[in-house]
Amino acid sequence: MIIKIKCKNSDNKCCKCNEKAVFTSPNLCKEHFINSIECKVSQTIDKYNLISKDDKLVIAASGGKDSLTLLHIVHKIHKDIIVLAVDEGIRGYREHTLKRLKEFCKERDIQLRIYSYKDEMGKTLDEYLSKNKIMPCTLCGTFRRYLINKYAKKLDGTKLLTGHNLDDEAQAFLMNLFTSQLKLSARQGLKTGIISNEGFIPRIKPLYFCSEREIKAYTFLKGWNLTFDECPHATDSFRGYMRDILNEYSIINKTAKINLVNNFLKILPKLKENIEKNIKSYPILSCKNCGEPCSTETCSACSFQKALV
Repeated sequence: MIIKIKCKNSDNKCCKCNEKAVFTSPNLCKEHFINSIECKVSQTIDKYNLISKDDKLVIAASGGKDSLTLLHIVHKIHKDIIVLAVDEGIRGYREHTLKRLKEFCKERDIQLRIYSYKDEMGKTLDEYLSKNKIMPCTLCGTFRRYLINKYAKKLDGTKLLTGHNLDDEAQAFLMNLFTSQLKLSARQGLKTGIISNEGFIPRIKPLYFCSEREIKAYTFLKGWNLTFDECPHATDSFRGYMRDILNEYSIINKTAKINLVNNFLKILPKLKENIEKNIKSYPILSCKNCGEPCSTETCSACSFQKALV
């Protein structure tokens, strides 16, 4: 699907100049809209001290709209970057986004490293799912987080950047509320994690306050000609259900998502404080098989590999 942006304002003018508006709420022309997104990301980085000039940044990218937007904007303000991508082996989907990512990085002379489930976990995601009854996102999320953390460290990164946007964060908080897992929410925010540990590379989210609608418009106006196809397994996910609920309600209340995220940020310090008080109850161990950090004797990635045929 290619997004088409239409301005519904009667005078169809940018609120900052007399040019034709291409985006509504607020009404902005192409130049001012692109500038507003780039400024929003830059201001988020500065306000929350997400990046320092000495950081070596590893950007987790897939070739989708979020990761390309993140990569393009951050590369304009910080040059010590390497891109890390994971090929899950989702036939008919991932090979297309990775091709796009390779071209994007080549045009900007940015290093790209790609690691695959096939090489690292023994099988592609499709192969695992063909023989096992398991929620695709549960398995894929576990393997993906594992490989990204493992190789971001091996690439000597000091920060790991992900393309999570406002919609993603609102959905995550709502999911944790629905499932009574506020302990998981304590790890969320613009900087993930509760305590620092050498086994985990710090993760940050510069697109935190950018909505999915804004990012789609940004990539369209930049002329990248992206198709906004989603993972074929996304329809089976709990997140997909939460996304639909939020999107439907946002038709009535356009500030629902930003309100949800802002209120989450207000209670986040208390959530972290509560976990920190009981941190001894959540020891960080090393997996007996691979040595990666985990909370039990064997990490989830290794446990899945052993259990699944």
